[in-house]
This record gives sequence, C-alpha cells and structure tokens, in this order.
Amino acid sequence: MGGFLAGWAQGIIYFPANVAALAIVFGTQTCNLLGLSNGLIVPIAIVAAVSLTLINFAGAKAAGYVQTIATVVKLIPLALIVVFGFFHQGGGETSHYSQLLLDHITASGLRWVMLLLQLCLLMMVGFTLVTLQGK
Repeated sequence: MGGFLAGWAQGIIYFPANVAALAIVFGTQTCNLLGLSNGLIVPIAIVAAVSLTLINFAGAKAAGYVQTIATVVKLIPLALIVVFGFFHQGGGETSHYSQLLLDHITASGLRWVMLLLQLCLLMMVGFTLVTLQGK
C-alpha cells in the first residue's frame, strides 16, 4: 500500500512541483540574462512548462527529435570555445584571471561569460539519453 501511495504522491505532487520549480528557475535565469523585467518570469516559466508538456504529449519520437536538435545547438558553443582556444594567442599569461576576471570584463561581458560557463556544464547532461529517445 505504501508504494502505491508513494506513486500517486509523486505523480500528483512531486513531479508537477519539480517541473514548476525548474520552469521558474528557467524564467528567472532568462530574465536576468536578457535584462528583462521580473514581471516576465512567470509567463516565461509557463511557456517553458507548457512547451515541454506539449513535446511530451507528441510522443517519444518527437521528444527525441527535439533532444537531438538541442544537443546540436549545445555543441555549437562548445565547438566555438575549442576553436577560439586553438587560435587565441594568449601566450600562457594568467594574470588576466585576477579577481574573477572583473578587471578585464565589463558587467555585461561577465554576464555572458557566466552564461557560457553554465552552458558548458549543462552540455554534458543527457548525452547518453539522446540515442535512446524515439526508439
């Protein structure tokens, strides 16, 4: 009986709350990155959650296509970072890393650097699932 109730609790409370929390985080990060008003956090979160729900309703094959496209889009900045690293003539100087790069990057530039660092961390999540989607 406990497992049955736990399953219902997860389906009714835990999973929807998890999706809502992640959607709010997505809306917050999007507004902070693009400098949008905080009043747009909830509408962006709703659009994100509804979009993911519709993709899931479309089936595993549609979700697999979306995940494949997202993976390719995430690999593009990674490839750009690698190419920039090969051709940048830095000479091994490390003094430009002082004070978390604040001496050399404006506030707007730092925001983009932090976004790219977050994307680099998130790029590796889900690569093993890409091949399983849509089968």
